[in-house]
Amino acid sequence: MARRKTSAYLRKNLFSTALQPLFIVLLIFMLHTWTHSEPYRTTITQADAAFSGAGSYLCIGYGFNDEHIQPKLLNEIKKGKAIVVLAKKMTEACKKHLVDAGMKKYIIFESAGNGKTAVHSSKGNERYDGEFWSLDKFIEKW
Repeated sequence: MARRKTSAYLRKNLFSTALQPLFIVLLIFMLHTWTHSEPYRTTITQADAAFSGAGSYLCIGYGFNDEHIQPKLLNEIKKGKAIVVLAKKMTEACKKHLVDAGMKKYIIFESAGNGKTAVHSSKGNERYDGEFWSLDKFIEKW
């Protein structure tokens, strides 16, 4: 699917219009020393601008362990923007920054084993039949 069609599909099928626009966070590997020079400074500045401009976030496989990228993301979530996290296993850092910090609008999908998904949210915890923590299954459902 073309990029525009994919983005339109995600906006239409995953989130209400009240949560637009959507910004997808991809897993990024960067060495600490590289982030203080180009092109990383520009990349971080652009990521910060994207976080500020987004209405909600979809994080796939991101463990909340990147101290260079996530400060702006976490600040925006603290302001009340919604976040959905898909992960095989929720990391301790994700739990600390979203669950323990008392964020108001989060949903975390993680594997509960045996073909089930554990869903943690600001409204409580549930378990569902199906592997909705997996991007393929998540997209099939929504």
